Amino acid sequence: MNHEKGKRTLYLLDDPSKDKHVHRYVLQGLVDKGFAPTIGYFYGDAASSTMANDKIPAFSLGLQKGQFKGLSLGSVS
Repeated sequence: MNHEKGKRTLYLLDDPSKDKHVHRYVLQGLVDKGFAPTIGYFYGDAASSTMANDKIPAFSLGLQKGQFKGLSLGSVS
């Protein structure tokens, strides 16, 4: 994926251990449409992400699973 050029976009996921193929397709679609995604994980080690290993920038927000449980993604803008 050539994600280095384009509009910067934050793509939020819960945990790197739950990387799914659907996320890869969504990220590739963003790149194809001119976006430059960065993955933000609520918890877990972002370096263990298979997508981060595919050279997509990733970082962890450093939350614990208990903190994430009550978070409503509908309130994130």
